[in-house]
Amino acid sequence: MSGNLKVIVMGAHIGGDAQNRFTPTGKQVISFSAASNSKYNGSDGKPVEQTTWLRCTVWPVSDAQAEFFVKNLLRGRKVAFEGRLAIDPDTGGPRLWTDNSGATRASYEVTVNPMSLDISNNGISNRFTTGEGLPAVGESVPF
Repeated sequence: MSGNLKVIVMGAHIGGDAQNRFTPTGKQVISFSAASNSKYNGSDGKPVEQTTWLRCTVWPVSDAQAEFFVKNLLRGRKVAFEGRLAIDPDTGGPRLWTDNSGATRASYEVTVNPMSLDISNNGISNRFTTGEGLPAVGESVPF
């Protein structure tokens, strides 16, 4: 099985400041990690906390948008977005990789739609929605 699955992520926290890179052809790409926690009681009645990590990639549509994302995608901020979950063609699930100790790990990877990205801190939304390079401040999440 291969392909992409559309996902909507809400209420995740940014795990580390965004990194700005350039492809060999000069196109900017922004990378960041996002985490979502869930709490529940296990079968033994004890509380269990589970964290799911996403590796996120954003292809900004302009230099101004890339600058906005790097400035605002900071560790600890809440984030919401729409994107495509990359499906590993070999497993039909998350991408599998081997860490330095030889253990197999799984990675959920999302290509984020840059126009859906909503970054907030202390309830203030900072969402880049214009093509002119100006962030639209105070808009609500569209989904």
